[in-house]
Amino acid sequence: FNHIPWDEQKARLKESLDRTGQQYTILLDSTGVGEPIFDDFRKLRLPVKGYKFTSDSKSKLINNLRIGIEQKEIIIPREPRILREELEAYECRVSETSGRVKYTAPEGMTDDCVIGLALAFWNARKDIQPQSIRNPFK
Repeated sequence: FNHIPWDEQKARLKESLDRTGQQYTILLDSTGVGEPIFDDFRKLRLPVKGYKFTSDSKSKLINNLRIGIEQKEIIIPREPRILREELEAYECRVSETSGRVKYTAPEGMTDDCVIGLALAFWNARKDIQPQSIRNPFK
């Protein structure tokens, strides 16, 4: 769904979820630039929950993902390569001034796939059992 306009992405998502006839909850970034998208999803009556990013909430989200990968609860596919590349490049930095931990992509890269996977895994762990997850986009 990348490299297409937001309106088309939202319409495709709604169509895909409607087609399954199953109940899903979408968890998405509702901080800053994510807030209008969250609002649009609510207007479309999509089952959406917001996740507000703070240093603490991002740390919890990324550590949950790390544990899921380490315990093989998540299997990373070979394709799309962008997900694997982002995961391999993702960094944990400690600020020299404040001593705070910051999770981020290296300069010049994005962490969209990492965050998307982390949100999906967080949502799956909180709402449903992993063995019952099905791909709604088949």
